[in-house]
Amino acid sequence: MAVASIASSFLIVGIRKRLVANGRDPGGLPFILRESNSAHTALVVGLAVFGLLGWLWVATRDTPWIPVERITQSTSSPIVGYILDEDGAWFTVMLENDRRVVNIPSAQISQREPCSRGDERTPLVMLVWPKAAHYPEC
Repeated sequence: MAVASIASSFLIVGIRKRLVANGRDPGGLPFILRESNSAHTALVVGLAVFGLLGWLWVATRDTPWIPVERITQSTSSPIVGYILDEDGAWFTVMLENDRRVVNIPSAQISQREPCSRGDERTPLVMLVWPKAAHYPEC
């Protein structure tokens, strides 16, 4: 992400220089393309671009923000999925393999166990929690 942030900063500077070289009035350019009067403005723009790229990276991941679990049923083989809702009588589960959402009666579930599909922590989470939690493989 840092590389993308630096690259976007160079892109903005390049676009600004090209527009000014072609005779465009710098005052008429959008604020992000105007000449910066201070390092503070450049820092704010860089952080905004960095934040936007980070948000886009997190928002486009296909992993839900809830833990994956191995769900053992009394009537069939275990399944791996994400528990979306539990109301006492039913569990709503999104299956890991094909993302289907199914309802399972609570009476059929004999065990729930968090499991791991490998280390899927984001770089920010790795900075805050350098050591990953250990769960059995799904």
